[in-house]
Amino acid sequence: MDSDSKGYGMDSDSLGYGMDSGELGFGMENRDILDVGMESDMLGFGMDKDVLGLGMDSDMLGSGMNSDLLDFGMESDMLGFGMDKDVLGLGMDSDMLGSGMNSDLLDFGMEIGIFGFEMESDMLAYGMISIMLGFGMDSDLG
Repeated sequence: MDSDSKGYGMDSDSLGYGMDSGELGFGMENRDILDVGMESDMLGFGMDKDVLGLGMDSDMLGSGMNSDLLDFGMESDMLGFGMDKDVLGLGMDSDMLGSGMNSDLLDFGMEIGIFGFEMESDMLAYGMISIMLGFGMDSDLG
């Protein structure tokens, strides 16, 4: 479908966020977020993401994750069901694999992913998506 809402299997252009996203199969390919200079490709269960504006390069392949934060000269790798958390001043990059989940908090350069629980909360008006899985709650604030 073609709409300005953010959901599943959509191709949308949202001027406020400068986002063009297309979702294919289980993953998402070629999402360009112009406001923060971010390009992310999700292939299968993995994700390959280059965040140019924040100088952050994060690759999620299979059940492992490789995160390079170039601006701060920090590199951390987590394989398996671990959690990788890097705090970048105003921005945080933490990905937890195992449930195939990923979220981007664009305006603040923050990425938080937590797996194994059942609560999901998306706050898109502030360019923030925080996902928590576990309490059986799913609420979207758009």
